[in-house]
Amino acid sequence: MNYHWNYKETSKDVVENIQSKFNLPKPIAVIMAQRGIKNKKNFNQYCDISINSLHDPFLMLNMKKSVEFIKTMIEKKETIVILGDFDVDGITATSILFLFFKSLNVDVYYYIPNRFTEGHGISKNGIDFSSKIGAKLIITCDCGISAFEEIKYANTKNLHTIITDHHNQKQKLPEAYSIINPKQNSCNYPFKGLSGSGVALKLALGICKSMGLDSSLALQYTDIVTLGIISDAVPIIDENRAIITDGLNKIKKEKNIGITALLNQCKISKNRITIDQLLYSIIPKINSAGKVGDAARGVKLITSRNFILAKNIAADLNNENIKRQSITLSVFNDCISKIKNDNSINERKAIILSSNSWHDGVLGIVASKIKEKYHKPSIIINFKKNGIGTASCRSILGFNIYNAIEICSKHLISYGGHAMATGFTIDSKNLKLFCAQFYTLTEKLINKQKLKPKIYIDTKLNMIDINSRLLKFLRFLSPFGPGNENPVFLARNIKVIGIPQIIGKNNDVIKFIISGEKVMYEVIGLNMIEKYEYLISGKKIDIVYEIKDNNLKTKSSIQLNLKDIKTRDNIHA
Repeated sequence: MNYHWNYKETSKDVVENIQSKFNLPKPIAVIMAQRGIKNKKNFNQYCDISINSLHDPFLMLNMKKSVEFIKTMIEKKETIVILGDFDVDGITATSILFLFFKSLNVDVYYYIPNRFTEGHGISKNGIDFSSKIGAKLIITCDCGISAFEEIKYANTKNLHTIITDHHNQKQKLPEAYSIINPKQNSCNYPFKGLSGSGVALKLALGICKSMGLDSSLALQYTDIVTLGIISDAVPIIDENRAIITDGLNKIKKEKNIGITALLNQCKISKNRITIDQLLYSIIPKINSAGKVGDAARGVKLITSRNFILAKNIAADLNNENIKRQSITLSVFNDCISKIKNDNSINERKAIILSSNSWHDGVLGIVASKIKEKYHKPSIIINFKKNGIGTASCRSILGFNIYNAIEICSKHLISYGGHAMATGFTIDSKNLKLFCAQFYTLTEKLINKQKLKPKIYIDTKLNMIDINSRLLKFLRFLSPFGPGNENPVFLARNIKVIGIPQIIGKNNDVIKFIISGEKVMYEVIGLNMIEKYEYLISGKKIDIVYEIKDNNLKTKSSIQLNLKDIKTRDNIHA
């Protein structure tokens, strides 16, 4: 993919003021300015990532009402059922509340729907299960904000429902007993970026505060919340940054048997755990539980107190993930074939592909891969024999796909999600009408500039300026992720040393040594085999990169993660 290189906008006056005020080199001052760290107050706020600095849970709409009702249920020794979604955020949110209520000796059960027979979110089967065991209260996790019919059905069963969710609401709200969701239109909670697992944690903290219990009873599960935050790609700022910092420390201390079993399965050292390792190694295995099998195994693993059981489930999920990878590759290749054989797809500003033979469990992954490859909003739909299709949608920066889907919702059975990732169900007889309206919207709302893939560079950074002071600053900024990205640097006029290597299981990784200003660094480029010819051209190159500090101690541990590369005669930044 040919990226256009853009510098992030920064005020020269602000940068110079930061340099003077903090006595800092320009690259660090530029990054601080871009993150709004302009004075000591901003600096102290950024530094304050203590787990005890979280917002008061009772600032969230309906928290008091929900907590008081839950306390009544606990006092009456009533049975509570946690109904969660089958993705990692839903699984982790369910696990948190299940473990938390167990610690209070509550009679609590959980129910995770089957992706293939029940679909996303609250299902009638889950409600029937709750009624059958005599529960009086259902608490949803990571779902429910759009479950109008299901909540009505629960009401007919004399079941009270408290919805905990973080997805966008529609114009109306379900007739639940109460709804806890920071994204409710009338909720003034100061941070809207919580994951489903984060909202579950806030509920547990609210109960602790109301019952006079130590907050550690809820905060002991930040390692579980961390997996939900990372998997759902919510911004790693504000509370999420504090939760992840604490959660990563707990993961390293092996506080959760199930998570530790997954780490062992992946052969990841507990002392070198990173967000990327969790995102690409641990989370796919938990996700595979619901993508190709029974998602409840994810909850069973995370809530297990038995080392042997956890080890066996982790091994099963690893095997399921291998199966999922094979299915994903097959569907992805099928999609590529469809695109190559249909010229009209290339002419449009969005990609919509459908089949009646794909696997529902990998549609989201494939949609992400198609979006990344072609840099267009992508919708992947699989139709069942009854003519009902399940779709996963992924978007590009600057195009809110949730809003677009909502505009086209008259053609849909149901829909829900976020600005960048949405899902829906549709009757096959409405597909042409939906496509026509969606394509018209994209023609209207997406200009050619949005379709050009871009890399945003924080600042130019010479090789000689990668020093201990910069590394210390980068550690201060971490953990990195959406909303708090690892700084992206540009280095010019770089010489490639020796013969570059092609490595990786799929031979799609390039590894080489660069030299500039009397220093040398190792560079790794994932999925960048098409750039190999630049490295052997003999020409000097410009690179866009991130700095990876492998053990945080020595200069020799520094690795540069390649974002893009250009030869000196092909520069348009």
